[in-house]
Amino acid sequence: MDKEWADIITPVAPPPDATHLLWWLLPILLAILLGVYYRRRPRPAMRRRLRHLRHALSNNQLDPRTACFAIADCLRRAGMTTRLDCLDFGSQQACWRDFVAQLQQLQYRPRPPSQGELERLLNEAQEWLHR
Repeated sequence: MDKEWADIITPVAPPPDATHLLWWLLPILLAILLGVYYRRRPRPAMRRRLRHLRHALSNNQLDPRTACFAIADCLRRAGMTTRLDCLDFGSQQACWRDFVAQLQQLQYRPRPPSQGELERLLNEAQEWLHR
């Protein structure tokens, strides 16, 4: 009777299932992609940049006039435009134009802006980014 079973080959074990690894890897990859997407969005990135500007100004690591140009650059990048006056804020457009005029006046006047003026400018810029 043993000779009848001699030509039968025992089955090979199936390869290990990799789908359980995929189910662990998929949420991690999704979280990484969402994190990259969130950090690439212009408004949150520019809010972070304004916070860094505020910190650099408080530590006197940044020239006040350069800070004004950096604030304008942040707002342009957040609005994805090259001109601040092209941004549309609907019913608040008059306030936006006043803010842009103040910003440009501080950028180009002969004496550099004071610390108080820069703080006010940074606060207003962050408020505009939250709208």
